[in-house]
Amino acid sequence: MEGDAADQLACAFEAAWAERLVFEATPNVLTTASDVLARVVTEWAGLGEGLAGDPRFRRDLFLMSDQAGRFGPGVVHALWRRSRAERRIHEVLDAGVDTGTPADFIVRFEEGGRPLPRDVAVREILNILRPVVAVGRHVAFAARILVRDPEWRDWLRTVSENEMTAFAEEVRRTSPFFPATTAITTERVDLDGLTLQPGQWVMADLWGTMQLERCFPAAEVFKPGRNLDWRRADECFVPQGGGDIATSHRCPGDRTSVALITAALRVLCRHVTWRAPEQDLRISMSRMPAKPANGVDLTDVAPER
Repeated sequence: MEGDAADQLACAFEAAWAERLVFEATPNVLTTASDVLARVVTEWAGLGEGLAGDPRFRRDLFLMSDQAGRFGPGVVHALWRRSRAERRIHEVLDAGVDTGTPADFIVRFEEGGRPLPRDVAVREILNILRPVVAVGRHVAFAARILVRDPEWRDWLRTVSENEMTAFAEEVRRTSPFFPATTAITTERVDLDGLTLQPGQWVMADLWGTMQLERCFPAAEVFKPGRNLDWRRADECFVPQGGGDIATSHRCPGDRTSVALITAALRVLCRHVTWRAPEQDLRISMSRMPAKPANGVDLTDVAPER
């Protein structure tokens, strides 16, 4: 996603989430952030206020990522929700979308002189919506840090935009969001004395890589001053995969993730005041994707004066 689009999403999310937190007064961070992100990105994509305003559609977008790492009946439910979301997007596209919106661009995109099949266009649109909603998890991890270490909240009230971005990057390094990714080799690979034949399952340990002492001294300590930057093809800083973002299969959403986390930090540290009750903030590493146990509850939320 280009910079202007990421900034537009972040600006819309910042305003809408601040309003939502104040309205609820005792909100859950993961729930409200994910829901607002679903509304904002659906409207931004050009799918209309009707779909953006549908709480079931927004909930489906959240649960697609929330249960992505599960096995058993949950997988069936997730696939069913995805199918339902695809049908809703189909309906909107059939009714027509505004010219110049991302949805319109995808519908009109031609490959080999032909427009994309409608099913493919729907999936491409969903592949924009779903990852943006998943950033709500990073927002919850950021809120967890502010609850556990209130001095960061005081620090973030007055720091520069670059320092706030550095904080967001460290949130991504220390958050076991999707701790690993998997793939299947399509050709023989020789790496570090290992030979992988075509068809071999491979797992990339993203979380473990970002805890390496040789890359991140005192890796267990939260330190925003590590000079992390999504723009670099860093073999150690891999919150959304490794490799060059322009030429490899690395997830292209780093810019958007950082912009949205930074927007959330502005809300939590500059736009509203709040307190946090006693709660379970533990993170189970056996759950994928991981999250703070209760999603981070806030109380007494009010506009900053």
